[in-house]
Amino acid sequence: MNDKCCGGEELKLLYACSGCANVGEIADRAARYLTANGCAKMTCLSAVGASLPGFIKSANAAAVNVTLDGCIIACGKKILQGAGISAKSILITDMGCVKNETPVTDEVVKEISEKLLQKFPNYFSMSSSSSSGNCDCACDCSGE
Repeated sequence: MNDKCCGGEELKLLYACSGCANVGEIADRAARYLTANGCAKMTCLSAVGASLPGFIKSANAAAVNVTLDGCIIACGKKILQGAGISAKSILITDMGCVKNETPVTDEVVKEISEKLLQKFPNYFSMSSSSSSGNCDCACDCSGE
């Protein structure tokens, strides 16, 4: 397996912290927002933590793995590292959110998502596929 998605694009996978703090929820919702808008390919952090072979294989094949971690603890990044997978961690608290203070609203999620697109264009793009289907790289694209 190579680091290209079956659609020919570089495979860049996004994992989100879904921790109990507000910043964990913002990370999760921002990842879903970016994926729904075709800017990212979100995949399952828990599946990596559970050592599910297909998810480990996809992570190892990715050109880059990005975790949206809610706070400095960076659980998402640590889960990937524990599986022997390198990852770039982006902290939601570095995007202007304050743990246990910033409200979780659609407006905040959209604002954070837009900041992520502006600050990290190498990880997120408007051209990423968000279609669904089956392929060998487990990215959920249609393979076309």
